[in-house]
Amino acid sequence: MAKNANVSIWLDSFNDIYSDFDSRSLNDRTLSDDFIHEIRKMAIEKPDGKIDLQLLIPAGLRNSENESIIIKRLHNQFRQTSTLITQEKRKFKKRGIFMALTGFVLMILAAYLSLIENHSFLIKIFRVILEPACWFLVWTGLDQLYNTVYKKNPDHDFNLRMIHARISFQSY
Repeated sequence: MAKNANVSIWLDSFNDIYSDFDSRSLNDRTLSDDFIHEIRKMAIEKPDGKIDLQLLIPAGLRNSENESIIIKRLHNQFRQTSTLITQEKRKFKKRGIFMALTGFVLMILAAYLSLIENHSFLIKIFRVILEPACWFLVWTGLDQLYNTVYKKNPDHDFNLRMIHARISFQSY
């Protein structure tokens, strides 16, 4: 059994967690990109085990009500981001399959056109245009399936780990 991966982040105040440009309440504020980036960087360094995120804040600023709101907000943010990434991966997979299959079908059509004995000029032009389009669709569709979806996996894995992370506040 893998032990928990401890990640500690020093905060000067609760505002360090949120975007400087967002003045809404703690429930609605946008999380800071820098804050998320730091968590991600530290989590990558500890690839095994459940994340144990400790947010270190000065003892005089601690507020259990704000802390529980922030913990809930963080979990919700990671859950929403994971859902969005899953939907995006699904969309890229569907588009990739559609493009690759369309390319294969057009290749079959191009092959059939090459078998017609008395080619008219119009059929020759259509075939010249069709063949590169077939290859483009096949390779772009396969790229969508493999490379684009694959590039989303690290973000998706990070957010899944953070959904189940134990988040706590500690005084310093």
